[in-house]
Amino acid sequence: MFVGLSLVLTGVAVLQRGRLHYQNYWGGSVFAPVALVVGLMALVMVVVRWRSVNEPGPKLRGKAVRRQQRTAEKRSPVETFDKPWNP
Repeated sequence: MFVGLSLVLTGVAVLQRGRLHYQNYWGGSVFAPVALVVGLMALVMVVVRWRSVNEPGPKLRGKAVRRQQRTAEKRSPVETFDKPWNP
């Protein structure tokens, strides 16, 4: 989101000054309208995908469920070491 917003703001600022290109961090020339379009596309993708990013994934099936059950049953060697705070 931050990258898209920075591209949009930089593109708008350059276009308001009456220029079409600006230099990036490495000194390369960037065409401001392209940066503006790429930034807007990034922002649209964040808005469209926002709900799906925050939701849990689909339910696991088959081999993935068996692996998850095995890892839940088996404790790692670090967890099995006898410590007073790890009963």
